[in-house]
Amino acid sequence: MGMFDDIRCEYRLPLPEDQGELAGRDWSKQKFQTKDLGQGMGVYYIRADGTLWLVEGRWLVDDPVGETFQKDFFGTVEFYDTAYGQKHDYRVQWAAVFAQGKVNDLRLSQWRLEDNSERLRTEAEMKYKAARTDRFLKTWVGRYLYPPYAWLVGVILRQIVAGGAYKLSKALMKVQTGAWQLEHRILPHGNPISKRVLLRRMKDRL
Repeated sequence: MGMFDDIRCEYRLPLPEDQGELAGRDWSKQKFQTKDLGQGMGVYYIRADGTLWLVEGRWLVDDPVGETFQKDFFGTVEFYDTAYGQKHDYRVQWAAVFAQGKVNDLRLSQWRLEDNSERLRTEAEMKYKAARTDRFLKTWVGRYLYPPYAWLVGVILRQIVAGGAYKLSKALMKVQTGAWQLEHRILPHGNPISKRVLLRRMKDRL
């Protein structure tokens, strides 16, 4: 898929007459993607007055520390996303033409209905598995016996492939993939201890 940037648009978007399930949607809160700006995982937004701004903040944290008006920007920015519905999903895309960092023209370039049966099936399956895991982890076995068991299994499997981890050969990648798949099968409810450690480390880095 490659690198992209996120962009929000407070400027009024042209919409089709028949918007289906998306009628009345607040598009100013929608996060779109674009590959027509820096492609550095940046965050941009188009203000209601049509001006383009770059939001400066910490990566992976919704904590903006400043904004810069892109006054020297000329060109077309296409931004797109898939909006989810119950009957269909909608592939939407707009193209904004900028001159000196301000919208000169904005048009709807795509509004396509897509079959969402597979997504709904997958979401229902994931929801069921998450609920089952939540129920299990609240049991006596899930609270006291499973977490250390899962942690030990994870450590052992990672140690098996750690010796040659610096050599990213095809054979090693197959072994690592096999180990991860085996861990997933052995630990159907995940690895609670490793998950807590990972979340704590990510929080400490931010």
